[in-house]
Amino acid sequence: MTEAAQLRAAALLRRAFVVVLVWAAFATGFLGAERTFRAGTPVSLAAGAAVAAAFLALVLGGGDRLAAVVSILAERAERVPAGRWLAGCVAAAAGVRLAWGALLTPRQVSDMELYYAFARSLAERGVFEHGGDRVFGPPGVSLLLAPLVKLFGAGTYLPLAVNVALAAGTVLVTGALALQVADGRTMRVTTLLVALWPNAVLLSGLVSKELLVLFLLPLGALLYLRATEEAGADRRGLLLGAGLALGAATLAQPNTLVFLPAFAALEVLRAVPFRVAVLRLGLLGAGTALAVSPWTVRNALLFGRFIPVSVNFGHAMLVGNYDGADGGFRPVRTPYLGMSEIEYDRLALRKALDWIRENPGRFLALVPRKQMIFLGDDGDGAYHALKWAYGIGDARYAFAKAVSNGGWVGVLALAAVALSARRGREVDRDPRLVLGILFFFCLLALLSVTESGSRHHLALSPFLALLAGLLARPTAGAAPHGGRERATEG
Repeated sequence: MTEAAQLRAAALLRRAFVVVLVWAAFATGFLGAERTFRAGTPVSLAAGAAVAAAFLALVLGGGDRLAAVVSILAERAERVPAGRWLAGCVAAAAGVRLAWGALLTPRQVSDMELYYAFARSLAERGVFEHGGDRVFGPPGVSLLLAPLVKLFGAGTYLPLAVNVALAAGTVLVTGALALQVADGRTMRVTTLLVALWPNAVLLSGLVSKELLVLFLLPLGALLYLRATEEAGADRRGLLLGAGLALGAATLAQPNTLVFLPAFAALEVLRAVPFRVAVLRLGLLGAGTALAVSPWTVRNALLFGRFIPVSVNFGHAMLVGNYDGADGGFRPVRTPYLGMSEIEYDRLALRKALDWIRENPGRFLALVPRKQMIFLGDDGDGAYHALKWAYGIGDARYAFAKAVSNGGWVGVLALAAVALSARRGREVDRDPRLVLGILFFFCLLALLSVTESGSRHHLALSPFLALLAGLLARPTAGAAPHGGRERATEG
């Protein structure tokens, strides 16, 4: 790919992503009215349009002023040495999560309760099983917790302690990634956003697999970029390490595999020679397979079938594609509880595909709804920690949702300004900055077909925070690959 073609492709992706950000702002207003006020479609459409209009006014009319404010704040933050800044963000991340745990005793619900039960089963009996299920759910977060449950017991606050450690790791990894692709100012904004991300804070007492993926996905991206850029690095080892991180994330959330094509697209944008790209991607895939393979072998021994991680893709397809589907979760498995997990998942996939073939118009009509559910709410933590766990649906819940979704729209706006006009053209020159955008498009495409859910975008929040943090960069005279030199700052 020529440099001109690369710039055109990067610009196309960037502009398309800005459209997605506006769509996300609309979806946040629409779903907020629908879910909070039980508004009908006309009112919800008006609310979505109002939020999108305010969003566009801020981005187009106030973008320069917003960028100036962020730049001034980042310049002041830059006076703090990088190491001390990162330590402060780690402390802030731990502090707000521990304070939340002290304020509201964590209570596991829904899938979180199930994953903790799997961890207890592993610790106490050495068997991954609960309620007759042995392969329906992904094992990743339960495998992480099982040895800790064995040592300390399945206490109320064990998930909180683990998630505090994961949050610290996520801050450090995201900081290193920001330094790799940008500079110290970007790193400071990015790590502060990640440390205080409201939805992640509210989920911190729960056994949320998304919080594990939140750490592992940027780790995989960081290792991959270092392997493909830094001179003298153990490139093969780093590529395998990147694959191991993605494989571990796949064990926690199997749809992580949908991100692998993003790395191939990155190599195309970087105009890497074909043989080099194949070697890099091959090592990445090998590392991913290596991480997943012990569980695949376990499944083969137990069930006599090739099951890489779990059998719930058919279930996700059926939830998203049947007569009663609305894009989000529905308990479609209940009539089939007497059926084995494997047979149910196969039946579910057949029924979903049959429904799509018979109802192509209704399937396509669900796509925008699924996208809105994915993009238009960042209140998963408020919902599970407050409303589901304790039945709290009063002003406290409304406040938690407002903080979560207000922060979500705020970061969307920062990212949109950073990707617009002159600043956006600077992003086009560095394909590495497009990797997070590619991740979004990969997951958006998948969730436009299967069951959708806002929880899935949490793992992408470090990349969104990084794009928002680009507002802090000087807009002129910045070296396109200055991250390598600045990585040793402080």
